[in-house]
Amino acid sequence: MGANKLAYWKAIIDRIKNAFSTWKARWLSLSGRLLQIKTGLSAIPNYYMSILKAAIGVIQQVEKIIRGFLWRHNMSEEKKISLISIQEMAHDKGGGGVGLHDLSKRNIAFGGKLVWKMVSKPDTKWCRIMQEKYLDSLNPSPVGTTLDPPKGSIVWNFMMSWRQVITRYVSWEVHNGESIQLWEDSWNGLPPLKLSELLLDAIPTI
Repeated sequence: MGANKLAYWKAIIDRIKNAFSTWKARWLSLSGRLLQIKTGLSAIPNYYMSILKAAIGVIQQVEKIIRGFLWRHNMSEEKKISLISIQEMAHDKGGGGVGLHDLSKRNIAFGGKLVWKMVSKPDTKWCRIMQEKYLDSLNPSPVGTTLDPPKGSIVWNFMMSWRQVITRYVSWEVHNGESIQLWEDSWNGLPPLKLSELLLDAIPTI
């Protein structure tokens, strides 16, 4: 599949351009254009953004297309000045926005969702493949506790880049303690004790 670069997303950006073409904007009201944007953004980039990390340049290009489509005059090629930023439009109506999805946050959420599936459903086929290839096949918990996860496929790297979205809010139930890893697990949101031990070893003694 190659490196996850801006060029790889060209086909997706072209599809978005086609969905938000100028001639369509001419015949739609502002509300109609807004609905078209919501529909297009819910369908076109979702698959790719759910398994790949979108570059900043990709998100900026998509947002530029959205602005041009939304603020265009109905029956002319003239563009209006953007009256509100894409980021502010991402708020719900109660917060002064219109409910557009923030693409960068959606991308992060997709990555966190994959990590959560590995933690909560480690027996599914794709989770077992990832587990066998990159982690300890007998223990699914390292996906959230490994200090320095190995590099791998672009999908795996995408997951690892956003795993803190999940691990930041995960807690453990001790029960009989058999599955607890005292040194590798994070306690009370703090770094694992193993990391603290490494830091202490690095401090020179007087």
